[in-house]
This record gives sequence, structure tokens and C-alpha cells, in this order.
Amino acid sequence: MKKIILDTDIGCDCDDAGALALLLGAQKLGDAQILAVTLSTRNPYAAACVNAITEYRGYKIPVGQTGVAVPFEDVPYFEKCYAKHISGLYGKSDLKNEEPQDAVKLLRKT
Repeated sequence: MKKIILDTDIGCDCDDAGALALLLGAQKLGDAQILAVTLSTRNPYAAACVNAITEYRGYKIPVGQTGVAVPFEDVPYFEKCYAKHISGLYGKSDLKNEEPQDAVKLLRKT
């Protein structure tokens, strides 16, 4: 079984949600174990989006997010991205307000 940490900027384009879905499928088959998901974006909806997707598939996976401003991020665009809609429509209310861990600390711990 492969142990995996997924680093993603999930939220504004579909490649990251697809990668997470593929990894969750591999985990369900016993081919992989997702140890953590880290977010290299300051999108305030990204962590709740990851939580919504993983909880839907029946998993609670630690999520960490960068605390550093990411160059060239289009912050106003976050309000239009799917992460906001996924977290709002499918996220559990107790996870929406959950603050993600610091990504670097989570990586070191994991």
C-alpha cells in the first residue's frame, strides 16, 4: 500500500478535485492510504471543500493550509470558485468552520 500526502491548490479548477477523487478510490481499494492533504492556496474555502469531498467518501483526513500569501493568487476569484459551492452545499456544518492546521507543521508531523 502506498502512503500518500496530497499537496493541492484545490478550489478553482477541476484537476485537484479529480486527483483527490482518484486517490480516494485507490484508498477504498486498499492500494493507497492518504495520510494528509496540504493546501498551497489561501483560498478560504479550500479546506472545507477537501473535508466535504473526503467526508462524502467516508474518510476524515487531516488538512493543512499554508499561512503564507501565495504569489499571483486571484483572491477575489475565490468567491466564484467551486470550492465555495462544494463546501457550502456538501460540507458538514461542524467542518465548515474548522480551521485547517498549518501545512508545514502537518507535513513535519506526518
